[in-house]
Amino acid sequence: MAEPTQAEEEVFVEDLATQFDATPWIPEPLLPTWEFLHTYPLVGALALVIVSFLLAYGMRGIVLVGLLRIASRSKNQFDDVVITNLKKPVFMTILNLGLILAVQVAQLPFGSSFLIHVFASAIIVSWMLNLLRLSTGLLDRLALSARATLVE
Repeated sequence: MAEPTQAEEEVFVEDLATQFDATPWIPEPLLPTWEFLHTYPLVGALALVIVSFLLAYGMRGIVLVGLLRIASRSKNQFDDVVITNLKKPVFMTILNLGLILAVQVAQLPFGSSFLIHVFASAIIVSWMLNLLRLSTGLLDRLALSARATLVE
């Protein structure tokens, strides 16, 4: 199988940035609003940024409060560390997905592919940093545990 050339790889990456179509994911009652926002792209983009921020903030609160209630029933602190470290990446993922959608709706004449890549990278960086914090927090809890004397 032949290796793709540099030009083919660049075209494929550009296609990935613009091939996501949100229309099939929009509920039927919201389709007229979606079409209205497509006629005024900058208004639609601003609306998507606001909605994604509110959705990210709400989901972070709902998920964390619900999971912390469940975790409070357990005796160990490991689940508390995991849930606490989920707060930022959940928020950043929802917000950046909304920003990616907003960039697509805004139909910018240039730079939209770059912005989409930046927002997608921000999601990945957020998860990676929080996984590092999570591993540090779990190792710290394990070191404080009376049962584990190997981790110092």
